[in-house]
Amino acid sequence: MNKLSIIDSLRRDGELIRYVFDQTPEMIKAAIKQYSHSIKHVKNPTEDILLMAVNENGWALEDIDNPSPKIIQQAVENEPDVIEFVKNPSEELQLLAASKDGETIEYFVNSNTSEKVLLAAMRQTIDAYHYIPEDLKSNAIKNERKRLLNLA
Repeated sequence: MNKLSIIDSLRRDGELIRYVFDQTPEMIKAAIKQYSHSIKHVKNPTEDILLMAVNENGWALEDIDNPSPKIIQQAVENEPDVIEFVKNPSEELQLLAASKDGETIEYFVNSNTSEKVLLAAMRQTIDAYHYIPEDLKSNAIKNERKRLLNLA
């Protein structure tokens, strides 16, 4: 099969990249554009290829071994719920996820979660309040809830 035929096939089914021995950048890009999770079958992907995958679909993060902070941040930017798969997310990453989807705090809230992150989550959706443990519901959190519910 020639290179153009392979690329054409990958545009229809990105998973086929797993059977390609000599993967070229064009082949890899075609596969990832068609199906971002095909990144798991790419041999020695570059940072740019990994970024492409998480830009296509943040959930591709699940298929990347040892992603860099840049890859993780881009994945969370595109799909905040993928923070569920990030071990010990930084406050910056928590803030990013919470600002985009407040309910994502359910995946990482603990005694070390900052008030700043919790407030950002609540401002994104008042429903985030239900994921905040009682011991983290400071006066600022409670007052913000009242303000958001127009009870203040």
